[in-house]
Amino acid sequence: MGQERTIPRRNRRFTRTAAVILGIGCMGCMHQPQTRQEFVKLVAGGAATSDKESKLTQKDLDSLVTLLEERSKACLGKRVNRSGMVGGQMEVSGTSYTPSVRRVSDAKAEFTLQLEHSPRGIGPDMPAGGFYMMAADLVRQAPERTQVDLYYATMAQNSDEILGAVRAWTSGEPAACPELE
Repeated sequence: MGQERTIPRRNRRFTRTAAVILGIGCMGCMHQPQTRQEFVKLVAGGAATSDKESKLTQKDLDSLVTLLEERSKACLGKRVNRSGMVGGQMEVSGTSYTPSVRRVSDAKAEFTLQLEHSPRGIGPDMPAGGFYMMAADLVRQAPERTQVDLYYATMAQNSDEILGAVRAWTSGEPAACPELE
């Protein structure tokens, strides 16, 4: 009847990598946002391979910004290098993750995560700093309440792990760093 089979870790990585390459190939078919504002607008408008969620946290904006700055810098400000044999030849590639947290006003802050693959393949023009993977708007509603709007790409590599960490950090929880591959 229904046989279960375990997929070796090597094959899971291949499957994820193939999905990312396919996703990036699909991105060439649509407009690639060149600014954070364009990214947020596209995601909010229901663009394919993206999603948006909102929540109201019972934490003050200042503590969320501090936590988000600390955790995103320590956990996401990284370069991940990969290597492997492709067609009998050693291939080396990497992804640089660039997080930023910016205070827009006393009542608002913005989080942005960009990623840049190298070597860069063919496809749409990449914005300065890399492709936009995630953005969050944090707006003070009351002294101990903050509205958080998250905008994110759903097909980016490690997106589930990174999204889980950012959800926790924007709720005031100092969650562990996501594993970046």
